[in-house]
Amino acid sequence: DLTNERRRSIISSLRALTRIAGTDPAQLRRTTELLGLQFHQPLRRKADHLAQKTGVRTLLKQFTKRDLVIGHRGDLPVRVVVRNPTLPKIPAMAANQPVRYFVVLSRLLNFTRAAEACNVTQPALTRAIQRLEDELGGPLVYRERNLTQLTELGRAMLPHLDAMLAAAENAAELAAVRQRKPVTSLKIGLAPGIGAAAIAGAVREVAKLLPDLVLRFEEAAVVMLIESMLSDQLDCAILPADCPLPERFNHWPLYADRAVAVMPPSHRLANMEAVTSDDLRGEVVLHDERCGGFVEALCRDEGEGILARRCDGSTSYLLDLVAAGLGLAIVSERIRLPAQLVAKPVVEPQLSRQIRLAAIAGRPQGPAMAVFIKLCRAEWTA
Repeated sequence: DLTNERRRSIISSLRALTRIAGTDPAQLRRTTELLGLQFHQPLRRKADHLAQKTGVRTLLKQFTKRDLVIGHRGDLPVRVVVRNPTLPKIPAMAANQPVRYFVVLSRLLNFTRAAEACNVTQPALTRAIQRLEDELGGPLVYRERNLTQLTELGRAMLPHLDAMLAAAENAAELAAVRQRKPVTSLKIGLAPGIGAAAIAGAVREVAKLLPDLVLRFEEAAVVMLIESMLSDQLDCAILPADCPLPERFNHWPLYADRAVAVMPPSHRLANMEAVTSDDLRGEVVLHDERCGGFVEALCRDEGEGILARRCDGSTSYLLDLVAAGLGLAIVSERIRLPAQLVAKPVVEPQLSRQIRLAAIAGRPQGPAMAVFIKLCRAEWTA
């Protein structure tokens, strides 16, 4: 049998353990040793299992919900009986009333006026504050006759609880707005070197049908776009046809993307109708992953004498360097070029790649997504 003082000491140690140890089983064991507690071997194995499965806070609740030997301090067994464990935790959004009561009380510093402001009785407000104190592991306010003041813990917790309450209220308000007026969005991924010009017509028609449409484009590597679609961050993506897709994806062919050589008007090749690999020998060709892989294909097949220079960055930066005379660039014919540059088709060999539209199979489609897919398929199938 333990005295009340001994029981309070053990419960205080358990609270400290949860605050310090977190959810790492190794840290849990180190902290118990610092506190002078050593787990029995069967309980240690159970502790590791439960910590990995549910986390330390849940673990300690399970240990303290019934009369159970937690460990020992020296030769003295530690047996804890806790009917209502008061381990520190963050109040859930559904239980924000005690937090709101505390924030109001911290401003008025009067239980009676705070209860009136919260439209509850004073005993109900007092009980709610006490529950919050139990959850946080210490008193938040103290009374001196008619004077109510925040404790050191109360002053430390106030900005965090106030921010949490404001965030919860904002979230609830945003959810209500979304329910009253759902947002229609279309999120499209673009693989490197694929511009939005080819799908601009379909997007324009979707926007006419859905005036409140919110558009978002994301350019990234193919692997990243696939991950974004799997995690529902993108509705669909425009990808090269030669990239592998998981079985979960539907895909539809769109168009053939051909390469052009981009150069300033003063370049020696600017007056030609088209350029060949022989014309490009001795030329510096700037490229990066956003150039569609055309330079890599050219160097692989007809690379002798072509000086390929890697130039990472956005397509606009690369075109600025071309305009400054640092070299040529070979990009998609659908890329919009600045006025100070000219484009010539690349023939012999003709560089091209097939482009397709990809989306998750079986996932519910919003109205914008459904219309966009139908328009794209109709435009290029025809």
